Amino acid sequence: MKIKKALSGLIFFLVASGMTAQNGISVYEGARFRYRVDFHEGNQYTWQVFNQLGPPASASAGEFSFTGAAGLNETEIQWDLAGTYYLSVTETDLQGCSNTKALTIQVLPNHRSIGFDITASNECFTPAGFGFELALTLLANHGEPLPKKYYPVNVTFAVNGATYEQVIEPDATTLQITETMFAANPAQDTQVLIEITGATDRHSAGIFPDDESSTHTRTIFAIPEIEFTQQIQLLKRLNEKTTAHTMFIPVCMERQEPR
Repeated sequence: MKIKKALSGLIFFLVASGMTAQNGISVYEGARFRYRVDFHEGNQYTWQVFNQLGPPASASAGEFSFTGAAGLNETEIQWDLAGTYYLSVTETDLQGCSNTKALTIQVLPNHRSIGFDITASNECFTPAGFGFELALTLLANHGEPLPKKYYPVNVTFAVNGATYEQVIEPDATTLQITETMFAANPAQDTQVLIEITGATDRHSAGIFPDDESSTHTRTIFAIPEIEFTQQIQLLKRLNEKTTAHTMFIPVCMERQEPR
């Protein structure tokens, strides 16, 4: 009987002398995965999670949780606490014969983060549109860029208190802030506060807002006011008590006597 994790083709193995797991995989705290085995009509399936196999010790409820039905040929599990676990499934047929196989699950601590590349920016108001985009930085546990296999990432953020969600891909790690998300006044400066409130990867595991770069302030400057003023200046004003004089200068004409 082949037992495989959905979409991955991983095979569980059984050691005849006892339950031993091979082909371990690594996941982050909070990740949710679906596992399945081939379906055989009439058979029963029992899923269990162990902390150790020899002797078997069951994991506690605080370390994982079944998020789907556990009595079928498939189940969904959320891994809640870092550690090493063994996922086992036992298939029992109509004759009472059974087979058990197990897979090692290494649950890693989750210290991944998300934040803005810069925390402040500005622009001038323009009637053509004042939407903008903000570049994001997503980091794995040790500060390296988040690997592509964890995308797409769903980001939850607030714009001036109103909540939005956006899905980002590894080749486009930006938030699109459209002008429908806030109001800007061309007559006065407008401040827009964008805050990342949460994020989850493709397996529903959290990516946490960075303490120092999870908020961004965008300032949109008002349009300067311009008014034309026409001013006429009189060279001489009556209220300055200046009197204009017209001077007549007599011209003497030499009189000629008739001859």
